[in-house]
Amino acid sequence: MIQTASAARDVPREIADRLAAWVRRRRHAIFVHYFVGVLGILSSVAAAADAYSRWASLWMVVSSFCMGFMAFGNPRKEYGKFARAVRVLEAAILRYRYHDPDVEALLAAAERGEAIIEHYENDDGPSLRQVRDGLA
Repeated sequence: MIQTASAARDVPREIADRLAAWVRRRRHAIFVHYFVGVLGILSSVAAAADAYSRWASLWMVVSSFCMGFMAFGNPRKEYGKFARAVRVLEAAILRYRYHDPDVEALLAAAERGEAIIEHYENDDGPSLRQVRDGLA
């Protein structure tokens, strides 16, 4: 039976802090993704609009930097790993607060979130299926 909102349990501080950090990293990554992407496109358009102005070469350099950053920095991948980890931990927090009082399940979800982040950082990490199934 699901409890009412007034009977919700508080989440342990360490788990809440970890979730807040992951949410901040997710927001930062998607902001950088869109900001650098739009800046790269706009600077490319500015360079092409007046290719013979003295500013065109500056806009070309800015555009090249932005597109290189998007390719090699890959902020979209950074967003993806934290978005997945946040979803896993948020679901576990909801179960903990309103249904399942087992702190171990909450800690296991935090570990799965860390494994997801690790998977994206290291190509030799566990597969996402192993992470999802709790095998990693």
